[in-house]
Amino acid sequence: MWLAIGSADIHYGMAALSEGNYNYIYAQVDIRNDFDPITEVHLARTAIGNPYENWQYYNGNGWSANSQDAVKLEGLSTVPVSSQFNVFKLRDKYVLLTQKKTFNSGEIYTFKHDTCKL
Repeated sequence: MWLAIGSADIHYGMAALSEGNYNYIYAQVDIRNDFDPITEVHLARTAIGNPYENWQYYNGNGWSANSQDAVKLEGLSTVPVSSQFNVFKLRDKYVLLTQKKTFNSGEIYTFKHDTCKL
């Protein structure tokens, strides 16, 4: 049985990306989930071939084994990110594709960055 240690409010696995020696696993976090939602995106990684152990969490400066050190990825706060989003690499850039998590908005957004830490 697999058990990830972390907050019940942070939902890892909303998007994933494999690169180099790691699987990068993205989380969507509802700070406020109402008609004017506020969300965050967090990032963890684990070694390819060993996805159930030794998770590391992005802490803003590097990686920590402590899930409570995880921080939101900067640059995504302008739009509440849906719990259904994707991250992929396109022409040496990392792209997060999401819809705005506002009821019935129909708006689609992309964010791009030089690293998977968007």
